[in-house]
Amino acid sequence: YQGVPQQTRPQHALGSGFIIRDDGLIITNNHVIAGADVIQVQLVEKSEKLYEAKVIGSDERTDIALIKISAD
Repeated sequence: YQGVPQQTRPQHALGSGFIIRDDGLIITNNHVIAGADVIQVQLVEKSEKLYEAKVIGSDERTDIALIKISAD
């Protein structure tokens, strides 16, 4: 990445969360998803299966976020 401006480099972050409903609603920390262009969820450690998630809501003050996946 030498010579490439910082803002064009892909950024990756890891976090944890809890599935709270059968329809794929997940609670996580706001700082995990803040500023993300793409959110992917891995349900099983070391699994290659990733689920795209969308942000349902978030609160910076309490550092809580709700995201949702469509899973089988």
